[in-house]
Parts: sequence; C-alpha cells; structure tokens
Amino acid sequence: MAVSSTTNLEQTITAFQGGLTSIPPMKALSLIGDFEQQMRSLGATQIASDLEELKHLLTSGTATSSAISKVLVSLGSQTKSAAASAEPTVSSKLMQLGELLVSTGTSMS
Repeated sequence: MAVSSTTNLEQTITAFQGGLTSIPPMKALSLIGDFEQQMRSLGATQIASDLEELKHLLTSGTATSSAISKVLVSLGSQTKSAAASAEPTVSSKLMQLGELLVSTGTSMS
C-alpha cells in the first residue's frame, strides 16, 4: 500500500472512532469506495465484495441493522486477517480498522 493508502486508512479509522452516526452519508460512501478500490488493487476481492455489499445496503433505504452488522463483522474479521500479511507500515492500521469494524458490527446486533 502506498502512503496515500495509509492516509485513507487513517481517515477511515478516525471516522469510525467518532461513531457511525457522526459520519455524513456522502463521506461514508466515499470512504467505503476508496477502501473498496484499495482492496481490489491488492487482490483482496472478498473484502472488496463485502464493501460493495455495504455500499448497496447503505444506499438501498431498506437495510436492517442486522444486515449491516453482519457485513461489518465480516469485513472486520477479513481486514484483521489481511493485516497479518500486509506491509509493516499499514499492518497495525489494518488491525485497528478491523477491530473497529468488528466492534461496531457487534454493537449493532
């Protein structure tokens, strides 16, 4: 991952730390889209697919908290797994993001 990817991860972590309801919808979709592109470019297709599903849920207007929770927990678990093989400069950030995703998803269910 490049330095800009690290910056995007930091922005995503900061947004999640503030709580889901504090993120403006357009900003959330932008963060999700950026993260999805990064994951596709790294070959992390399952994470990218889950991010695509999360975008769909958030824009559908019919998503349940249970459905969103399930995707967030899955994303968090996969992100933490990806951290194990990531470059040292982003590994800790991916682990932190993964933990935030799991925690947020778990608190929704």
